[in-house]
Amino acid sequence: MKKKLFGEFDMKDLEEVSYYFGMQITQNREEKTIKFGSKRYIKYIFTCFGTENFKPINTPLDSNIKSPRMRHQCISRSLRR
Repeated sequence: MKKKLFGEFDMKDLEEVSYYFGMQITQNREEKTIKFGSKRYIKYIFTCFGTENFKPINTPLDSNIKSPRMRHQCISRSLRR
């Protein structure tokens, strides 16, 4: 696959990626898994808004409440704004 891509596109092989667009990427070749994490990006966003020192709290919620399902149209409409 790599050879095909290199034949088709002007590319560089930078070996394994660990961060991409602010997301941490962890590969385990033996288990054939790839994990994505956004902890670093979230910390960056908190810092931008001056909320990095806020303390988490538990917010009780009635377990019988069902959240409304979002419809695809609503999501796509909000993305166009």
